[in-house]
Amino acid sequence: PWKACAGVEVRRGLHERALELGQAYQEWRKGAESGIRVNAVADVVFSHGDARRPHELPVDLRETGLLFLHATWFDDALMHALASKVVPGLRPGALVVSASKPLPSPLLQTLEHRAAPFSWGTGPLVVQRRL
Repeated sequence: PWKACAGVEVRRGLHERALELGQAYQEWRKGAESGIRVNAVADVVFSHGDARRPHELPVDLRETGLLFLHATWFDDALMHALASKVVPGLRPGALVVSASKPLPSPLLQTLEHRAAPFSWGTGPLVVQRRL
């Protein structure tokens, strides 16, 4: 369980969808606080922005234990930019889980590469650890 979860989305439409889902989560969470047993009650915050600018993120990367990125449509330039801007700020031991492809960084060790189910079918899921 985490104290908080944060999402960053650069595309306006996807950000707006995340906000809708975040609101549904908050409603579900109210039930959890009313005594319904649930597994997670973390605070969730979403921001519309660009993860290549870590100073603008809604979280401190040094406190991040898990970073997830859905990299299916990320090109090589974006993956390298994220690797150079985001990964150095992660604390040692933090996990990076990415759908479709790994972040290309010498600061990350790949722990697992497996096929995982997604809404469109099966695709790669990569787990890496910050050295």
